[in-house]
Amino acid sequence: MSLRLKPDGKKNNKFDTIELIPDAKNYGAPSKSAKRSLPSFAEENNGNVETVESPDSGKMTDDLGEYNSGHEDAEEAHTPLSGPQKGPDFAARDDKEIEENEPTKAPKKFGTLDGVFGRCLLCMWGVIMFLRTGWIVGNAGIWQATMVMVLSASITMFTTLSLSAICTNGQISHGGPYFLISRSLGPNLGGVIGLVFAMGNCVGVALHLVGFAEAIESLYTPKTFFGGWDIVFYAEIGLVVLFVISLRGVGCIIKFNLFLLFLMFVSIIAFFVGTFIPTSAKTDFGYTGYSTKTFATNWGPAYLPGNNFLTMVAIFFPSVTGCMAGANISGDLKNPAVNIPVGTIGAVIFSMVVYVIIAWMLGACVDREIFDSNGDHIINAGLYHNYVIMSDISLWRPLVDIGIYASTFSSATSCFVAAPRIFKAVCDDGLFPVFAFFAVGRKSDNEPIRCYVLVVIVCALIMLSGDINFIAPLVTNFFLITYALVNYSVFAWDISKSPGWRPSFKYYSPYLSLFATFQAVGLMFLIDWIMALITALIGFVCYKYIEQRDVNTNWGTTVESKLYLQGCKIALKYQHLNTDHAKISRPTFLIMHYKENKDDVIELFNLAKFINYSQGLILIGHVLLGDLHSDVALQKKYTLKRKFQEYDDLSPDILKQCIMECCTAESYESGTESVIQMAGMGGMQPNVFVMKIDEKNLKINQENLSSSKKQPLWFTNLRTAMLSGLGIIMVPNDFSIARLVDDPDPDDQDITFVSQLKNHVQRTRKISEGGNDNKTIDIWWLFDDGGLTILCAHLLTKHKYFKNYKLRIMALDEIGFEDHTAMVALMQRLRIKAEIEPVKAIDDAELDDIDQSLDRIIIEQNTQRSAEQPPAYEDIDGDAAEQKEVNHEATESDAAAMEALRNRTVSQFAREKIRKYRRVGKTIEKYSQDAKLCLLTMPYPRVKFEWFEYGQIIHDLTPKDIPTIFVRGTQEQVLTFCF
Repeated sequence: MSLRLKPDGKKNNKFDTIELIPDAKNYGAPSKSAKRSLPSFAEENNGNVETVESPDSGKMTDDLGEYNSGHEDAEEAHTPLSGPQKGPDFAARDDKEIEENEPTKAPKKFGTLDGVFGRCLLCMWGVIMFLRTGWIVGNAGIWQATMVMVLSASITMFTTLSLSAICTNGQISHGGPYFLISRSLGPNLGGVIGLVFAMGNCVGVALHLVGFAEAIESLYTPKTFFGGWDIVFYAEIGLVVLFVISLRGVGCIIKFNLFLLFLMFVSIIAFFVGTFIPTSAKTDFGYTGYSTKTFATNWGPAYLPGNNFLTMVAIFFPSVTGCMAGANISGDLKNPAVNIPVGTIGAVIFSMVVYVIIAWMLGACVDREIFDSNGDHIINAGLYHNYVIMSDISLWRPLVDIGIYASTFSSATSCFVAAPRIFKAVCDDGLFPVFAFFAVGRKSDNEPIRCYVLVVIVCALIMLSGDINFIAPLVTNFFLITYALVNYSVFAWDISKSPGWRPSFKYYSPYLSLFATFQAVGLMFLIDWIMALITALIGFVCYKYIEQRDVNTNWGTTVESKLYLQGCKIALKYQHLNTDHAKISRPTFLIMHYKENKDDVIELFNLAKFINYSQGLILIGHVLLGDLHSDVALQKKYTLKRKFQEYDDLSPDILKQCIMECCTAESYESGTESVIQMAGMGGMQPNVFVMKIDEKNLKINQENLSSSKKQPLWFTNLRTAMLSGLGIIMVPNDFSIARLVDDPDPDDQDITFVSQLKNHVQRTRKISEGGNDNKTIDIWWLFDDGGLTILCAHLLTKHKYFKNYKLRIMALDEIGFEDHTAMVALMQRLRIKAEIEPVKAIDDAELDDIDQSLDRIIIEQNTQRSAEQPPAYEDIDGDAAEQKEVNHEATESDAAAMEALRNRTVSQFAREKIRKYRRVGKTIEKYSQDAKLCLLTMPYPRVKFEWFEYGQIIHDLTPKDIPTIFVRGTQEQVLTFCF
């Protein structure tokens, strides 16, 4: 027996034909579009694995049908064919598909030597080596020059160790340091470094081309030919040549650079040999041959005016920035995890050894300066005044001259290749939409031609200065901040304790990386604090811009890992804190989301957000109806929603401000009960349930009294929430908080609320035109619910749209507020600014004048159980159109319906309560008719109340044409006047 797989699945799993086969393709870069899941029961029961006869060997073969083991973009799926395929035809089809799916020829990749080691050496052995090493030795002396090199090399080496650790922690893509930092510290810092490092490479191109031009100018044009713009002219010509070469692709540049590297080796050897061969011509340049006297004279520092140790560091540091050269083309390397660490560390050590040897050799055989007979220093002689001293004392000057041109030009090409690629990587990630134009590469090989053009323009402007000593500190500034964040990335990964931090390079220390971070930042400010501050401010602006855009990425950064750890620690600590203390208690809201109540969720979310002072928690519970064990579609849907990946029915604005809870259930009632009991984490659980009721269907009528009428969902949820210890905020179905806002802020960033304002703007204008400009919120604190009613009103006035609203507590005499001074004193002690309005309830005579229906109670009794059965129906509302005399002479066809009506009755207890609450409702209508909003303490839904009885109470309490919010606390104290 053997298993025949389609080309996508080339491995044989001989013991299970449904499970995915372990494959490297399944563990690439995760994506949100990936929807891998377990095999479904439906697939397992379809019997889609068929045994067929192999046409070739006569052996039996298991035909799997379509078996997709994954794609390179991590979108794995398993979709068996529904029907069997015959052997010969299927084999021929497979052969054809193999030909069609044969991968195209991949672009050439580079290894450790040519892709990393050579490129790093080319950048490090640049303009500084041949044109400034002697000048640095002359100023700083041998030992301080060595310290300059060691200090610069230490930062580079620490950064290289950090870089090696990150690069060996997974497969990396194009973008070099930007890719590493953005995938480590998130898009905010990553985007900043992408721009800064790309700019640093642009300045690096300008630095090396100006050095290239300076070499030409000093060697072959002692007199100016272009009115003092010789260096700028030659540098611009070199930039054009670089651009032309780059159009052929990075492969052409790397091959060209390897040839230049060979020339540089020849030049360095020519210099080494030349220092041992004295000639009279060399003496004119300050050459003394190897001399202990010269060595002793040059041992200590002797700085020229305006220079110091930090100046030397700033000028020399660009020579060690080449450690990033290999990482800059990470997308073009064969194995970046191996190539970058080995090549970069080798290049840093080797180049620094060569630099120190050159410094010591120059210090031992060349004087700082020589003087003529008049005591004036000779121009172009000595370490101070001859930038090309290495050429003048070499074995054969043209060899070193060629090395100067090769080093400067090669370093320029390395930076010129890096800058566009880094910038294109930033553009590809969409962090700055304004740069989207530059994200398009050449169709044939995806070369960033548009970015090349931008780099050419930037470099051309920078080169107008024509001064290496001005450009070099800029390069130092940009690279130091990049090095700082590379080092910090390693430290952040290590302290995040993320299971995904598994670098194969072990020779690093997180605390050494942290030290290197402070070392780089400190040096950046010591060298030029003004430039460092400007860079930091620009970076901060870019950081806040990306943060404000809130780019949706799925990179798995240390920021997310650290937040997760912090969240776990806070959740554990939160369980043991007394967060229910009245001084710090605040509402945490729970809203239920069903299939057809999207608009209700939006409205309730807006209401909760207005009361949600200082951004507390809002949870939305989503109930999916169905059986998780048998419904395949429900399985996939629930899995995605549980991972917060599929909530298309709610706006992103809501999802960003809420915690989603999802469950499956056979009914909304049981699903809501599950969410109420399990929502939240640890001590961070909801304590207020926010809901809507349909006030049009609350009145007692024949339909609601019918035994076939099911208890509505709102009442079941209400009781479940209160029995679970949650407070209640309940609003009528037509309630809209947007209608209460007269002057909306046009700059409001709340997309959901702004849309609600637009929908209700006409009605808002009508209310304003009606003359109701009294911005008053009336609070009818009917019962002591722990203070939640008062607290919600107070928090509402903290919102910018309600800060000018006035709170008015209606002190109803019937509930014990005959003397309202006690309430005034209480509000003063609670430090809540509110007026106390004494209210006298309307009397029964006035109530009868308003509604005489209570005197006309229609009682229908079961003739067979008249002594046992309570009244069957009472038209509480009393509207003439709704009052109906029951016909006792009903036909036999109506008998069944009448019997159903007698199964539900309004109890005497409920009848009395309804009458009392109706009087309160009419009192509210009378005294709050000028209020913009009413907050009422909701009566407790006693067990004695049937849902239709309680619904009638809520209906009668709700004042007409006045926006109303019912609030009910759990009687646990949420307000206190104690400190």
